[in-house]
Amino acid sequence: MYHLNRMEVVRVEKWMGEHLHLQNPDLRDEMLDHLCSAIEYEMVTGLTFAEAFQKTTQEFPRAEIIRAARFIHLQKYRIMYFLIPTVLLALVSIFTTFDKETAIVEMAPLVLQELDPPSGKPVADRYLNRAPNGYGMRIHPIHKKKTLHEGIDFPSKTGTPVLATGNGEVVESSFDDAYGNFIVLRHDHMYDSFYAHLSESVVEKGQKIEQGEVIGKVGNTGLSTGPHLHYEVRKNGKSIDPAPYCNP
Repeated sequence: MYHLNRMEVVRVEKWMGEHLHLQNPDLRDEMLDHLCSAIEYEMVTGLTFAEAFQKTTQEFPRAEIIRAARFIHLQKYRIMYFLIPTVLLALVSIFTTFDKETAIVEMAPLVLQELDPPSGKPVADRYLNRAPNGYGMRIHPIHKKKTLHEGIDFPSKTGTPVLATGNGEVVESSFDDAYGNFIVLRHDHMYDSFYAHLSESVVEKGQKIEQGEVIGKVGNTGLSTGPHLHYEVRKNGKSIDPAPYCNP
């Protein structure tokens, strides 16, 4: 895949300074990364940098900047939401009084469910505008450091059906400043699948889903520079390469 050179990145930075006026450095870097990636995607189709730059900046959804700004602000405090319950649980464990004579802790046996991982593509090939952008490390256009893209992006028109890649249950159907409208399906005790930037979700939390069922529609919500589905496969809560599960 083509990567923008330094002069091209500077051109994108200049456009951001003239049109977006972002003060937060984290937000500037994030939006620059998305803009550069979107331009690179367009150049894969055969467009020159000038053509891809013009097309991307003309279609850039400025309304998403407000959501992105909120996301950057919330990220600074999000770690507290994870630390507080952990600390409280540790304190409870320390100060709980146990029966010293028996000193026995009864634990329920661990029941493992049958593995049923996701399989197949969430967007049919005939609806794709271009080749998907895959999972893996990529070079950040400013810092020239490798960053991990934790899923596969399926570029398609807004409203394209998004399919469940396996049987499961909807554990979350909500909105996030970065991912926009998103859905999380739990397939078994180990595997989840994640669908983001949806224009809409047509399922609810707790709903049972069958493989191939329409669960939402492709969109451009959240921190996104064009209509696409961001798709992840998560194993034990950690994102892994979805490609082997898309082409089993």
